[in-house]
Amino acid sequence: MRKIIDLQGREGILTDYVILSAVQAIDADGIFVTNTGWHTNPSNGVPYHRMIGLIEYNRALMIREAVEVDDG
Repeated sequence: MRKIIDLQGREGILTDYVILSAVQAIDADGIFVTNTGWHTNPSNGVPYHRMIGLIEYNRALMIREAVEVDDG
């Protein structure tokens, strides 16, 4: 996590993070199964209201960036 922050040129102390994940597998019948989840700071966790806030704020930034990229 620290390396990612450094590569992005940000400074400060990492206080909270949410890692979203998706894992895809094939079951015994050959059917694709997708499992999703989230992971937070294991030492103290992150309350749901903060996780949701982080996700929603970054979602808005990602949508804005995607629109700007699509507009050229």
